[in-house]
Amino acid sequence: MQPKSSPVKPVKLAQKAPAPDPKEEFRENAIAVGIVLLIVAGGLWWIFVRMTAPAPEESAVVQMPIGASPVMGSDTAPMTVVVFSDFECPFCAEFALEEMPEIKERFIDTGQVRLAFKHFPLESHARAAEAAQAAACVQEIGGDDAFWEYHDTLFENPKALSDEDLLRYATDMGIEGAEFSECMQREPVQVNAEWFLGKEAGVVGTPTFFFNGRKVIGFLSAEEFAAQLE
Repeated sequence: MQPKSSPVKPVKLAQKAPAPDPKEEFRENAIAVGIVLLIVAGGLWWIFVRMTAPAPEESAVVQMPIGASPVMGSDTAPMTVVVFSDFECPFCAEFALEEMPEIKERFIDTGQVRLAFKHFPLESHARAAEAAQAAACVQEIGGDDAFWEYHDTLFENPKALSDEDLLRYATDMGIEGAEFSECMQREPVQVNAEWFLGKEAGVVGTPTFFFNGRKVIGFLSAEEFAAQLE
């Protein structure tokens, strides 16, 4: 009796791969080399751009004219500080009411600093533009000393800036009511001019200071103000 066994299956021989086409192989190699060269060239160009690009200016100096702005201090002071401010800005109020007295005593009254105020009413503050025009009118009628007194009154009363309030603050200082009211009806030429000047100088918020044209953004304590003078 013949032993059972599985039938032997014929072995399939592997087919021999066709010989590569020399032209196709050359084309593929050329594409690969081209890709590598593009990557290398791109990297070298990026390094070149990074090395030759000018360094960003952290505090570029700009020309900041005083113009008709109210000023405190001597015209011969070696440092002129211009502050862009808003009468509804709490940080501006803190600077004006809490830090300015010390700054005035230490630096302005001693002839080291001349401080100029420029209006920059923010659109987000409902009565800032009217308060700025009122302060400009007080300055026009009563001069710089009257402005600084009115300036303090406005910062002390940021929630009371209605037309009636602005008029009352002015008349309480001795400003003639009719003249003040007539001024308030005019186009706010000075306020607008200072606002556009601030925009051109890169002012986006208040307070913003310029120390001999060098921009410093944000609230400054008296000590921080002093550090900017060095």
